[in-house]
Amino acid sequence: MNPFQPVGKANLGFLEARGKLDLFTFVSVSHCVRELGATALSIKHDMASARKISDRIAMLYKGKIIWVGQTGEIDSSGEPHVDQFIHSRAEGPIQMELRRL
Repeated sequence: MNPFQPVGKANLGFLEARGKLDLFTFVSVSHCVRELGATALSIKHDMASARKISDRIAMLYKGKIIWVGQTGEIDSSGEPHVDQFIHSRAEGPIQMELRRL
């Protein structure tokens, strides 16, 4: 199953390029997307706004999708990487990697 399979007539993509985009804009776009029957993909790190605008969430780790589910299921995902990320914990399987330039 492709978690990002189009389910409607159009597909839209959003990248949170400025760090924090206006939540009102995303909520407005999300409403329009649902009314049109379109699919939108938003790449975010802010879980509060992700929960407000999404029906489904996927988490990427090291270039791979490690969890996909309904937005309401993320708190009980049972996946240690997801749990660490959504609760902003320093300890867990996600470790900071330092690279020399």
